[in-house]
Amino acid sequence: MRRTRSERLAEHFDIAHKATQPKKTKIISVSAFGSFIAQGCEVYDCRVFKVMFLLYRPKIRSVVGCRLFVIGNLSATAPMINNREAKPTFMSDSLQHQIALTLVPQVGAVTAKVLISYCGSAEAVFRASKKELVKIPGVGPVTADYLLSSEPLRLAERELAFLEHHAVEAFFYTHEKYPVRLKQCHDCPPMIYFKGASSDLLSARRIVAIVGTRQPTEHGKAICEEIVEGLAAYNVLVVSGLAFGIDIAAHRKACALDMPNIGVLGHGLSNIYPSQHRSIALKMLENGGLLTEYTHDTKPDREHFPMRNRIIAGLSDALVVVETAIAGGSMISAELACQYERELFAVPGRVRDPKSAGCNLLIKKEEAKLA
Repeated sequence: MRRTRSERLAEHFDIAHKATQPKKTKIISVSAFGSFIAQGCEVYDCRVFKVMFLLYRPKIRSVVGCRLFVIGNLSATAPMINNREAKPTFMSDSLQHQIALTLVPQVGAVTAKVLISYCGSAEAVFRASKKELVKIPGVGPVTADYLLSSEPLRLAERELAFLEHHAVEAFFYTHEKYPVRLKQCHDCPPMIYFKGASSDLLSARRIVAIVGTRQPTEHGKAICEEIVEGLAAYNVLVVSGLAFGIDIAAHRKACALDMPNIGVLGHGLSNIYPSQHRSIALKMLENGGLLTEYTHDTKPDREHFPMRNRIIAGLSDALVVVETAIAGGSMISAELACQYERELFAVPGRVRDPKSAGCNLLIKKEEAKLA
């Protein structure tokens, strides 16, 4: 009997038993930790009970080959704050300070996590002196001055008012409800904002992302709908980007089947882009939701959408590319899925069809399985 695309997808990607297991680990000594720092690795995160998590950029990770855990006294490598040894634990923190940290220019995902690992909490970052701040990697005098000004906290207070008024949840990457899969990614956003039925969906047992061209063929849209319909039997959460084309086709079909689905936005939650998708976005709030890393008044600038793709890939267990050109934005999502070690699937198309050229290339290079 011929199997459907969704059945083949489920065979390769065992949705019912797919678990977010931690990467292969190795215990090393404090001295070994120092040697890794000397090699230029970056400390991104820090956990309680004097356990420091080290996450590496893909190029470095390919050499190291695993996540490294340093357990024990970190005094040999821990920085000094106010002449006291920095504690590798998260001190009491406030959402306002966490949001404020993400609003500082030149402080991206990596630098924000470095600041937390040095200072212990977002609040402690804002209590540190300029002399202490400029000693932290990635923090220059201009950034330190901005951290010491009242502007970040003022902007964060305004953001908090929006969150409360519109029932939006915000999760810093240290929060227990921050999506487990996304947190495994070395460049995960330090703060995310979610509006929808339940934030528990962000760590649903089975999550599949569906992406593709903004100008699909009728065949491509039909295949997208077929895949979504087939996944309904497996109680899957569908994730996409609410864009024209394959994205909105996936969202519409999921809503028609009452499947939970989440749209990852490249802008803030005060507006919907494109505006033509506002009605479907409101429908998604009933049993799914909208997710973004941007504050509410952030406009949909072009550079935000490639950044948005890392959340789509990182949030999911598997990513399916339906139709895309070789230079299409979905190829970025596919590359990220490979970096994050997610299952990658591609729908094959006609050899001479430019809208299937990207999918065909992924299959040819054996980076994606046949969907």
